[in-house]
Amino acid sequence: MTVTSEDGVAAAVRRLVADLTAARRWEVHPDPTGRLVALVAGPRYPRRPHRAAELLRHGGFGAFDRTRRRVAGGPEPVLRLTVHDPAAARDTCGGVRTLTAPDWSPDGRRLAGVGPWLRPWLADPDTGGCDTLAVPVTRSLLGLRDRDFRSTWCDDSGGLVTLRDASRRHLTDRRFDTVDDGAWPSPVVADWYDAARADLVRAVPGGDPEVLAEGVVVVTMTPSPDRRHVLLAECADPGELTELLHGDTARHRVYRLDGDAVPWDLGNLRRGSLRWAAPSLLAFCDVDGDRAEFWAAEPHADPYRIGVHRGPVTDWLPAAPDLVYVLGPDRLTAVGKRPATTITPPESPVGLRRHGDGVLVDLVGPADAPGAMSVRLDGDRLAVAGRWPAGVTPFPHGWELDLRERDARLSRDGVRVRARTVGPRPRVATVESGEVAGVRYRLFRDPSADVADRPVVVCLTPVAGGPATSEHRPTGAPERREPAPATPQWSYLPSCAVLTVTCPLRWDERTGFEELRARLRDGLTGVLDAVSDRIDPAATALYGHSFGAACAAVLLADTGDLFRCAVLRNGAYNRTLTPAGFQTERRSLWRAPDVYDGFTVVRAADRITAPVLLVQGTADLNGATTVAQARGFYDALRTAGARARLLLVRDEGHVFATADGIGAAVAEELSWIHRWTGYPATAVRERS
Repeated sequence: MTVTSEDGVAAAVRRLVADLTAARRWEVHPDPTGRLVALVAGPRYPRRPHRAAELLRHGGFGAFDRTRRRVAGGPEPVLRLTVHDPAAARDTCGGVRTLTAPDWSPDGRRLAGVGPWLRPWLADPDTGGCDTLAVPVTRSLLGLRDRDFRSTWCDDSGGLVTLRDASRRHLTDRRFDTVDDGAWPSPVVADWYDAARADLVRAVPGGDPEVLAEGVVVVTMTPSPDRRHVLLAECADPGELTELLHGDTARHRVYRLDGDAVPWDLGNLRRGSLRWAAPSLLAFCDVDGDRAEFWAAEPHADPYRIGVHRGPVTDWLPAAPDLVYVLGPDRLTAVGKRPATTITPPESPVGLRRHGDGVLVDLVGPADAPGAMSVRLDGDRLAVAGRWPAGVTPFPHGWELDLRERDARLSRDGVRVRARTVGPRPRVATVESGEVAGVRYRLFRDPSADVADRPVVVCLTPVAGGPATSEHRPTGAPERREPAPATPQWSYLPSCAVLTVTCPLRWDERTGFEELRARLRDGLTGVLDAVSDRIDPAATALYGHSFGAACAAVLLADTGDLFRCAVLRNGAYNRTLTPAGFQTERRSLWRAPDVYDGFTVVRAADRITAPVLLVQGTADLNGATTVAQARGFYDALRTAGARARLLLVRDEGHVFATADGIGAAVAEELSWIHRWTGYPATAVRERS
């Protein structure tokens, strides 16, 4: 069946929304003993919430709405929890609804999380019972900027530990009104401090909560392995919050969960420099340039030195009282009482996780390369204990989750336990890749269509990088690949071909705007020349997101009629509103005025002749890419006589996360692209 372009766009959007809502989120959480496994399932792309968020303030730590509660970076889909017992072949806790991943108690007999209306819950897998506590968890956490921040977890005695809004939130000490700082105005710091104050409490079903710490701003919260202590990075007044904003340092304290002992005050330390090494032992990492020194101490005891690592530190993980694994850009080192030993992973290492008696190294490489490897200390040397391909997540006690296919598989010791469909319908594309003068590109197209019969969307992605080293690399042989869902190359197929362009920009203290603009212009035109025999140069559209949108706007003002139209998502178009820096620019507005003026594209609106569609999420928490930026650029374009359209997508953040929001944006974008690229009557095949 062939239909016109307009009908084809509508059908493509309907298919896209159906695929997004069908995509499932499936998480696996084995208990510490390996006896049970918690399965969490729900929509990967939820529907748009009905209640709109009204943002009052933006900043590096987030935004607050009219109730002074922190606005989350996206909607919170309700997930369904199931606990599976493979030995008894039964499921329990099937009626538990949760917003967060569950947390197991050390003995594997209870698990906790946060449910709808931010109510903590505590479940017993053996009986299937679940208790919901009346005290809601706070949403005003500065720590929510960390993806691994957990606000609710089980202790060792049948209760749970959580954070609630400070009981005396609005009784701010008047002494703090005098806080003043040149970079962070005192009203902003005072508002953030008051809005983010929380109480650390321990609660049990049917009992009154016990307050362990009252009225502090919690930056990070880490329980000890035995769940008898908790390490808090906190700010007790706006002055300490100012130090956190300036230097990423906070006061660290250790609280006993029985509440009998005085908290162990460790002083002001860099966030992330302390980690638990044993049930009651903390390890400390002191980094000085390319030298890292590791110490350990028990509560209220003198510290002792574990060892020294020379070289950059990407990640580190204490594994024993006298052993720390240190990850660098290209090697893993064991530092401790014994002589340091090193192993080189086969691909780029990016992170460390505990795994049995060793450590799991997450790797990044080609699709057919290993995705993780386990390493343990064998005598005085490091030995590889296992390897897993990309897409396979190993857990202790033989559990593995395979997400390489559309149907995910959970297995234990090689025996399949569960399977579930998690991905949308496959959308295979033919991909041609290449490189021109250091600029990498990939051309995605529908295998059943000729690229010359489709508009081409050029997606620009600027990245930090050095000078180009190669002049030209021939295009590689085409390969079939499935693009990641919700990306432009996934959303725009099959009605458009997509050309992704990754342009490295060298950026240092001497870089000027003309150099950056020339690099963008020469890199993009070089790629278009390299693929000119496989696309229709007269039917190209330019796409950019975030900083890529600003760079795309710079090119629109510089390249004239090279593109028939443009789509810009969530960009910043007036850099005088961000005078302290942006992206990789660390100089202020007054030290690099030409760079700030060059990326203030509202001043170049009169030189833009291509029609521009501006797409902006109204709940964008990025302090630079606000609705005001999109409205200002839209007003400038219309005043200059350019053809422009502004789409504000309700309740979407910097990256669109709901099926409705993605569908609304793609519908407008495809209609805009087909309208201006001269393909209004092109036949688009609707595939089932």
